[in-house]
Amino acid sequence: MSFTYRAELPLGDHTVLRLASLLIAERQRRGTRSGTRTLSALGQAVMVLRWFCDGTRARQLFKDHGVSRSAGYRCLYEGVAVLVWQAPDLREALMRARIAGYDHVIVG
Repeated sequence: MSFTYRAELPLGDHTVLRLASLLIAERQRRGTRSGTRTLSALGQAVMVLRWFCDGTRARQLFKDHGVSRSAGYRCLYEGVAVLVWQAPDLREALMRARIAGYDHVIVG
């Protein structure tokens, strides 16, 4: 027996919509034809953010979003890559910290 429930991401709409717009841009860059993906960009954004925020197991995440294992991992990796491309490099991060007036920076 299973029970269906609704959940809410602890993020603002702007975060989900921003990731979705980045995914749309990436799909356009790759030349992905419309209607060829299992998930919409918004659905993919929600799945990626659920994985980051909730730590949902991949198997459950893919089942919840109705995608196969291979398509699910592809969606996750693409979403993570899009986010990584937005991150500043070390030099930029240090310059931002200096401008913000931080005395110390922890690099992980």
